[in-house]
Amino acid sequence: MQAVADVEQLLQEIEPMASCSIERISTETFEATVRDCCAVLADIDSDSNAIVSLGGGPRDVLLPLTVAALVLSQTVDNALFFSDIDNTVQEWPLPDLTTGIPSRTTDTFEAIVTAGDWLSLSTIADETAQSKSTVIRHVNDLEDAGLVESDTSEKAKRIRIAFSGELLSLARASSP
Repeated sequence: MQAVADVEQLLQEIEPMASCSIERISTETFEATVRDCCAVLADIDSDSNAIVSLGGGPRDVLLPLTVAALVLSQTVDNALFFSDIDNTVQEWPLPDLTTGIPSRTTDTFEAIVTAGDWLSLSTIADETAQSKSTVIRHVNDLEDAGLVESDTSEKAKRIRIAFSGELLSLARASSP
């Protein structure tokens, strides 16, 4: 039970008003453990903040919990990681690996991925030979899917690939 005490102590250091619940999960197989972890995360009351600690514990639970947190990233409010290197607690943003690339946005998505940096809407339109209004619709769809991020701090809107989009692009490139 030392592991539970360590997690509770870490949680109290981060958020003194937080409560911790203990759930027992199967560790018979990797698949069963992932399913149990997914069920635990899916059952968290939507009025509560779901905080997942990815900073330790038995490896037979840590990897399945990480997979479950990635699968259900939309329900996880915070993913915390305790660094063994510098003994700090870091909040890690979880990519959404369950989203898809809307089919009509493929050319726009690929142009943004290829650039690897901020692009203006006009540049995307020029590189894809699409109208600016089409690019705007595609960018809106890609933003809604969490695949790109935009910046409007300068005169023109700028777009770049988000971490989720980068990972999905890598997955697509490695598919046969």
